[in-house]
Amino acid sequence: MGLNLTLAKLPNNELPSPASPTPNNTTDGPGKNITLHNEFDTIILPVLYLILFVASILLNGLAVWIFFHIRNKTSFIFYLKNIVVADLLMTLTFPFRIVHDAGFGPWFFKSILCRYTSVLFYANMYTSIVFLGLISIDRYLKVIFKKIIQEIKY
Repeated sequence: MGLNLTLAKLPNNELPSPASPTPNNTTDGPGKNITLHNEFDTIILPVLYLILFVASILLNGLAVWIFFHIRNKTSFIFYLKNIVVADLLMTLTFPFRIVHDAGFGPWFFKSILCRYTSVLFYANMYTSIVFLGLISIDRYLKVIFKKIIQEIKY
């Protein structure tokens, strides 16, 4: 997913001369930055996604089990159930990202990732954000109405 600068054309005034040493992937210079970037994209990022995926499956699975054994008494529980479902669907897109970033997928995998799983990921992320906003509005209204009712009683 990174930009490969080794294929870029240098301007005429920056062409390396045969006598000058050309930077490679083990020396200090532009090549080292590219190698570190490629290693980060192909090794570190997939490992982090894998750790996040396993933790998210376990914790969201536990949350699904808990929240779907609780009755819908309040809007707060309803919002939390929807957040859990959105987070679980978002978590299911991580294996596709892991395969893509590690470079294991076939050539057409990038278009599938872009078209379907990225859309699913971002749609669920924004859905979670909306439900978190609704929870905060719900909590705010509960606190305000509780104070108003207490003031009316006294």
